[in-house]
Amino acid sequence: MNGLVPLPNHTPFSPILREPQPASNSVSSIIKQVNLQDNSSYQTRARVDYSISDNSKIYVAYDFQHSNGRNPQQLFYSPQQPFGEINTPNGILGEDFSHTASMNFTRVLTSSLTNEFYVGVNLNLGHNSPGKAGSYLSSSINYPYQGIYPTLQYPQLYDYGFDGLPLGLFPDYSSKVFQHKFVPNGGDNLTKGDRDAHHQGWWLS
Repeated sequence: MNGLVPLPNHTPFSPILREPQPASNSVSSIIKQVNLQDNSSYQTRARVDYSISDNSKIYVAYDFQHSNGRNPQQLFYSPQQPFGEINTPNGILGEDFSHTASMNFTRVLTSSLTNEFYVGVNLNLGHNSPGKAGSYLSSSINYPYQGIYPTLQYPQLYDYGFDGLPLGLFPDYSSKVFQHKFVPNGGDNLTKGDRDAHHQGWWLS
């Protein structure tokens, strides 16, 4: 594999002396090296309150959050081993969009009876894609071999031992990688004096 896959992201250290060597894109410790990558995120929020009457109040709110970043290795996982790890070529681009909207209506029915009704919805869209199209194909490094199950994907290096080989786990983007969540919810609180009755429901898809 020498000359085909990229070099490890840090210099191997001696398993006997336990002395890691410095690396330009990692933080070294006695037992592992951790990749650091900057992420960016912003959030906005809007809320409108309206007084229908002295006894009836309503407000609506909307939140939006967007974040993106580049993961240098596997998603949600930074594999470690003594002889180094290989970063995913061109990294992995992750992007998330979150929308949240809610409405709250409160009415004072009598001096001792109050009702509060609320509804809300959350929509979360997450997408992951290669840092560069075609980066994870075996053809990008002219790798000709096919295993028992033929694939066009980048070859893996599953190695956690002390035999001098680095660890390379690369994602499979032969199909889209995404997550979509839609969560509506609502409820009602009825308060009589010091007694409360609550009803709440939500649904996840």
